[in-house]
Amino acid sequence: MNCDPKTILKFKFKFGINTFQNIKVYIKDKETVAEADKLIKYKSCILTNIGSNPVATRTEIIDICKKEYLFIYRNDKKWLYDNLPVKIKRIDHHAFVDWNKRDTELLIIVQNKHEELMGRSEPRRVTKSSIGVYRLTK
Repeated sequence: MNCDPKTILKFKFKFGINTFQNIKVYIKDKETVAEADKLIKYKSCILTNIGSNPVATRTEIIDICKKEYLFIYRNDKKWLYDNLPVKIKRIDHHAFVDWNKRDTELLIIVQNKHEELMGRSEPRRVTKSSIGVYRLTK
């Protein structure tokens, strides 16, 4: 025919010709069978990884089976969420800090280090970094 496929489709709709009807159905059926096989294969892959890593978290399973996870996520979410490990509650990282208590602890440490530095026989410059080194090594 020596023309673009979109041109064929355009004239197909203009003239009401349906030449590709049987071919599309055949291809669609073949794709759905292939997707069903792929879905079964990917589900078994995820189940084997969960079975071989019983203490693995959801994120670890997803990292191990990225391709399989994405395919099942798009096609069968309910099965995926039913079979993945249970979500672990996150620890609250925004816990309140008792700044007054922390200040008193650091004050005692800084005073001890200051006395230690002043008690030496040779003179030494007292700086924030010299006190901080003591804090890190303790």
